[in-house]
Amino acid sequence: MAVKWAVAAFVGCQLIWSACLAQSPFQEAPGPAPAKAARPHHNPGPPAAPDTVPPATAERVDWCLNSKANPADTKARANCLNDQAMGAIDEGHPGLAVDLADQAVRLEPNDPYHSDTRGEAYLAFGKPDEAMADFDRTIALGGNFPITYFCRGKIFEARGERDKAIAEYRRSLGAPAADDFEQNAQKQARSRLQALGVRP
Repeated sequence: MAVKWAVAAFVGCQLIWSACLAQSPFQEAPGPAPAKAARPHHNPGPPAAPDTVPPATAERVDWCLNSKANPADTKARANCLNDQAMGAIDEGHPGLAVDLADQAVRLEPNDPYHSDTRGEAYLAFGKPDEAMADFDRTIALGGNFPITYFCRGKIFEARGERDKAIAEYRRSLGAPAADDFEQNAQKQARSRLQALGVRP
């Protein structure tokens, strides 16, 4: 099973953290997902035991897939997996996050949140080309998130494409920031523009 492989592969391994942001965007919040301008927050399920790889163990993923009130609700299952993926990024397990986000994308391929999360996971995993492909997909699906543009800017900057990086950081500042996570992305984008010697 892909998730079990990912858990085994990353337990005890030293991670070189390369995520765009070290802050997790998920928090518990009941009710339906907000509009596209905001990153959706869903109940991530029961807490992980102290001796497991938090927050996305095989047991928790099984909870996402099988313990919903309506097991046939693919959107709820995908949102749950997406939350687990974001938590895995924050906990320092990007390989596991890629696997979880990929499951979410396969369940709901037209949801820009899931492709954005997979892009962030790929970036944390040190695969910027795969990350950029997912960020392109996110935008094509109608996603307009500050974090997406900020991460694209970081990739362009790392490639030495200064003008493209500046353009993406400015796009981040111009996108709607629906929560603290997206506001933090804009703060980081503004900081990078200042470091590059240009006005936001």
